[in-house]
Amino acid sequence: MIEEAINIPVIQVGGLRSKVLMEKMLASGYADIVSLCRPLIREPDLVVKFRDGVHEAECTSCNRCFDESGIRCNGG
Repeated sequence: MIEEAINIPVIQVGGLRSKVLMEKMLASGYADIVSLCRPLIREPDLVVKFRDGVHEAECTSCNRCFDESGIRCNGG
């Protein structure tokens, strides 16, 4: 594991959209923390949805959440 080699907590950043994958990463020790950014731009209540039974984020990583008018989901 990465953490054993560097002896500090590891944060997995980028590409996480599945609650099941996030849980597996944490349970296996692959990561100590998972980070969400773009999925929370599209769904600010995503953590509540995960708690209530949703398993996948709606975010498709289309990269249209940043433009001259600010940060918000402009994707489909």
